[in-house]
Amino acid sequence: MVQYRKNLDWEGQASLSFNPEKVKEWRSQIPPTLNKVCSMCGEFCAIKTVERALQKK
Repeated sequence: MVQYRKNLDWEGQASLSFNPEKVKEWRSQIPPTLNKVCSMCGEFCAIKTVERALQKK
């Protein structure tokens, strides 16, 4: 699950969840513009922020 989260792999996370169909239903309600971030953080996604910081080094 950790690797799927790090890679923002929503399908992989759903496949490991207790209720994959519910996860897919929730994800389908998120606007396509937010497809690469989670619904909780949006543009302030900690994973994406760390990736950007590491790429600058």
